Amino acid sequence: MFPESTVVPVAEAATLCWQHPAIRKTRPVALYMGDMRLGSDFARVLDDTSYSARTDDSCVAFRVEVHAAARADTHLLDMHEYLVDSDLSIAKVDQASAHFAWEQGPAPDAKTTGAPPATDTPPATGAPRKVPVALRSLTPAFKFSNFDLVALDPGLQRAAALQLFSALDVFGFIPERRVSPELLTGEALYVTPDKASSVKNTLGFQAFCDALRTRKLAALCRFVRKQEKEVEVGVAYAVRVKSSLGHTSCFVFVRLPYREDEKIGRFPLLSGPADAAEPQPPAAALLMDAFVNEKTYESDHELSEELASHDVALIDNFKVTMKTGDSSKLPRPPVRKGYDPFICSSPSAARHQAHMRQILLRSLGAADWVRHFDNPRFVADNLRGLALSTNFFNLRNCLAVNSQALRPDWLLDLARKSHDSSKRLASELGCTYVRKADSKKAKTQASAAHLRQKGNYGADEGDYDEIPDFGF
Repeated sequence: MFPESTVVPVAEAATLCWQHPAIRKTRPVALYMGDMRLGSDFARVLDDTSYSARTDDSCVAFRVEVHAAARADTHLLDMHEYLVDSDLSIAKVDQASAHFAWEQGPAPDAKTTGAPPATDTPPATGAPRKVPVALRSLTPAFKFSNFDLVALDPGLQRAAALQLFSALDVFGFIPERRVSPELLTGEALYVTPDKASSVKNTLGFQAFCDALRTRKLAALCRFVRKQEKEVEVGVAYAVRVKSSLGHTSCFVFVRLPYREDEKIGRFPLLSGPADAAEPQPPAAALLMDAFVNEKTYESDHELSEELASHDVALIDNFKVTMKTGDSSKLPRPPVRKGYDPFICSSPSAARHQAHMRQILLRSLGAADWVRHFDNPRFVADNLRGLALSTNFFNLRNCLAVNSQALRPDWLLDLARKSHDSSKRLASELGCTYVRKADSKKAKTQASAAHLRQKGNYGADEGDYDEIPDFGF
């Protein structure tokens, strides 16, 4: 019944569940491969498409690669579906999209009377019908009203798009302390030397990183990932990465928010002109002041010896690695007592394996397996309230990059102090969660009147009334 199973003792099964989860290795795919330019002529970069940093005497260029520091795992989202018949034959379920258009059909054929049809009467139309449309016959278009639509031909697309080319340029430097933590809202990217670059390029890149790291400076960069993509302005921090072979240097690039990324919120004023009629500030202002103080990362007191001695520019994590060969193996995690080594590359897979681990451990102590798994309260008794290990960022792991060198729960301990004040502040301000109403999609009506209201989409373009002369 179980041809591919293996019988193991209970102790070995528990060890496998707790300490040896499945680890999936993903191939690092570069988001950008090109030059990291310093001192380039921006006037020529934007106007001259044939600009090359190699021919510019005032420009220094390094061949680099940009990789995602944290990538969303879409492997489990695109799962396959199969149909299993009673005879155990398996058929894969394929999904395909079909396109159609509504067309006014002809009227049903009337009984032939032998008389010729009248030529002055319009032809009768019948009920609308669906006409299949091939995907290759579709043309992208821009719709700016229900009655006007303009097809986007290649010439119009080229005229409407900015001539942007993939590039990574350093246009300035700023002290690291001048960059506020609340501005680092974008995804983190690793900027490393090109794997196929020369020794001169690698040494120059390492020297550039070490110079910025020792001076505690960050580089302001203009980054365009691909041709005709958005322009990103971000800050690049020079860091040191510890590996089994020693230390190496690279940049961590984070996109800075633009004006349209700003989120507006209404908060009580914490400072303002003193009011003689009101000797005591309002309760909301006091609660907001206490809430901000308890949420502040940097305390007014001196930092502990553990935090003060920690080098924030050092990444000491066994998961940070880059292997090019298919036969290469990931480094083994260090052995640490009191640390849960359950690590998985996917949040959904981590949750699934944590549930399976909990079910297996609970089932080992059950007297009757059939009764244990047929329990109507199986989920509530075995899985509810389970502390899961996950790769989602939360207060426990968002700043624990070097978990073996720094206590990973310090931010969680800091947040516990503000639980009571946050509840009192929410009650004082009357803050509640408002659920967005579900949008109901209108069903398409296959009627002649509805089709006539859809507009002609530019068929009568140019037939407009003459604008009168107002004599301005």
